[in-house]
Amino acid sequence: MKKFVDTGLTQYWEGAYEGELLDFKSLSKKASEHFEHKGIRGISKNLFLLREKKWLWLGVFKKDFFAGFGIVNTGYIGEVFAFCVSATDQAFQTGWRVPFGLTLKYNGSLSKLVAKAKTGSRSVRFIADSQNRFNFRFEREDFKANLEFTQNVSPVAVLGDWGRVTNLAATQKAVSLSVQGEIEYPGKKVIFSPTDSFGAVDLSWGLFPYRTQWQWACVAGLNMDGKRIGLNLCEGTYEQSSCHKFADSGFSENVLWVDGVPESLDIVRFEREGSGGKIQSTKSKKVDLTFEKVNFREHRVDLGVVRSNLKQNFGHFSGTVEDFSGRKLSIYKIPGVWEEHDALW
Repeated sequence: MKKFVDTGLTQYWEGAYEGELLDFKSLSKKASEHFEHKGIRGISKNLFLLREKKWLWLGVFKKDFFAGFGIVNTGYIGEVFAFCVSATDQAFQTGWRVPFGLTLKYNGSLSKLVAKAKTGSRSVRFIADSQNRFNFRFEREDFKANLEFTQNVSPVAVLGDWGRVTNLAATQKAVSLSVQGEIEYPGKKVIFSPTDSFGAVDLSWGLFPYRTQWQWACVAGLNMDGKRIGLNLCEGTYEQSSCHKFADSGFSENVLWVDGVPESLDIVRFEREGSGGKIQSTKSKKVDLTFEKVNFREHRVDLGVVRSNLKQNFGHFSGTVEDFSGRKLSIYKIPGVWEEHDALW
């Protein structure tokens, strides 16, 4: 996978790279410069920038347990959330909303990121320290999390538009990081250790279409050979970019990590079947995975012109994967999440 380098306006918004993106403030500046380059100026440019959205999402996987956390700013409203899904218990979720995202703070690129929010006794804080660790704390009356992620996975940066030159977006992801710590919520305390727990981080920014739909899968664990495996798969995002140069083999955010080393995957299609489903390459059999759902978490927002329907299905993935470098591997019942997202925002 090629390394990320900021090569200027005409090439900046296309491609999937190994490496680290700029911070949110710099991405906003780049978007403004990109609009100038495309001849979009004045009021039109400012209207697009008002639609700016950004988030930090974290996931933690064990064999039969999944927890997710988010600090999300859609521009109209901010939201901080935490949820837990297991194979045996009803999903638990908590969080709070922040009008216009006013108290949500994001400073720095991923390896130096500080993201935080505080409302009364409720607080969340993510800090990337100088020892290659992500330290995360979430505190609320009904929920506490204290986690440490080790940056032992090379991140992947993806840049492109979502079908129109004005719908610019960028994401940076790393999957299957080592994680340790604990989560405590009513009636439960879950301990995580590097031997049985795997983390994921998603730092995203964009000027997304008003109607946005995607399906996304994140998978993290050990395969049968004991290798640390991470998968990020998506349909409905960067594979539809107008800056693709190749009709059949455009870039996407589909990535396989093996022991922390990333490589790109084919464009894929998600197909639900009963309570499970399949994820397969659109042009080949290089990605051929089945999903068995064991539980789910659902979250709805309806504020009139702003609506969101989000369903995250937790379960296990099995099948085969071959990446662009020719690495082939089989996975069997590795834990992961299949997300179905449909929003007006």
